[in-house]
Amino acid sequence: MLRFSKIVLSFTAFALLCLAAHDAKAAPVIFTSRTTFDAAAPGTSTITFGTTAAALANSLTYSGVTFAGGTDYQVEVIDGTNVGAPGNFVLTSNTNTAGAMGPNIVITPPANTTAFGFDIKSSNSALGSIGTGSYQIFVNGTPVATVTPTYTSFSFIGFTSDVPITSITIQALTGGDPVLDNFTFGPAATETPEPATMLLLGSGLAGLAALARRRRRGLRQTPATMPV
Repeated sequence: MLRFSKIVLSFTAFALLCLAAHDAKAAPVIFTSRTTFDAAAPGTSTITFGTTAAALANSLTYSGVTFAGGTDYQVEVIDGTNVGAPGNFVLTSNTNTAGAMGPNIVITPPANTTAFGFDIKSSNSALGSIGTGSYQIFVNGTPVATVTPTYTSFSFIGFTSDVPITSITIQALTGGDPVLDNFTFGPAATETPEPATMLLLGSGLAGLAALARRRRRGLRQTPATMPV
């Protein structure tokens, strides 16, 4: 009986390891192409920040997404004439605190968001058309990427995750306050179980069932032991 119990425990541990391997949470997948991102997250919504400006505030909410200023910062929506035709409204941050070094923008998406992306550019006109700014992106409090856009054009950055995204933070390293447009968010494409993982799990469970059947047959075939 002891040997049988050990084998059962071994198969059980094997099955649990297979499930754990499948359930392991990978780091967010990073996209620098909106086309590729859209293919990975086809059910998303996009915020263009409307057609009117919004004055500096501690936070602004669009379509259930909250954009808040970080420490010593506020957020606003402005007419981004320098990045296109007048009427192209964009979101940025601003501060009256000299030497403010905290995160510029903290974004809180709706529950169960597993994909987001946005266009970002520098607000520092001194960069001209050749210099780049530098902005660090945090997902759920962890730094995951640094993007380096110019002042005259946007760069795209996007992410998909296998766990819900509860916060996105943008911190300027150089290049002035970040300027955001076309903020896209929603669910990533549904992930299916990896075939190799499911095959291993199925093999382990099948082996356990076969072992149990052999054990029952062996018990039926063993003559009863009579007391002497």
